[in-house]
Amino acid sequence: MEVGVSARAVELGTPALAGRCLALWAAGSVTGGLVFAARSWRGGVRSQYVIISVCAAAGFALLSAPTVSGMLLALRYVAGLATSPVATLASTTLAEGVPQELRTKAFAWFASLSAGGGSLGILLGGALADQLRARLLFLAAVALPLLAALSVAAALPRGTGEEAA
Repeated sequence: MEVGVSARAVELGTPALAGRCLALWAAGSVTGGLVFAARSWRGGVRSQYVIISVCAAAGFALLSAPTVSGMLLALRYVAGLATSPVATLASTTLAEGVPQELRTKAFAWFASLSAGGGSLGILLGGALADQLRARLLFLAAVALPLLAALSVAAALPRGTGEEAA
């Protein structure tokens, strides 16, 4: 996402816009996290994770649309709204799905793979940014939260919408 934002800012003729976009993404993430934490949500944690991941994908897709700087800034904030809730739900889903004695190891692997995946995404995004328009980078990023949502949805028990006890 960082590479796509920088590439799109350059395409719009305002490279300095990238820093403001990243700041607004962080502000959206804080807002989303505070709203998410401030209330009770229906459904189990995994169901919530699926819904919020789909929202994150929709936010990424929206970022492919802007043709002016102001629109990119506004949509970057909107796209950030799902960031903190997704991170919270991913950790909670992992904690609930792994036996207590394996949680430390599971979280170590999760953190390592998350950092590695983020680094690989920046590397591939940079390589692709030289070949493709930034809009396509955002559309490619849509696949990641959708794959996460599908993998968690596949683990949900059929017919209940809730986790197995």
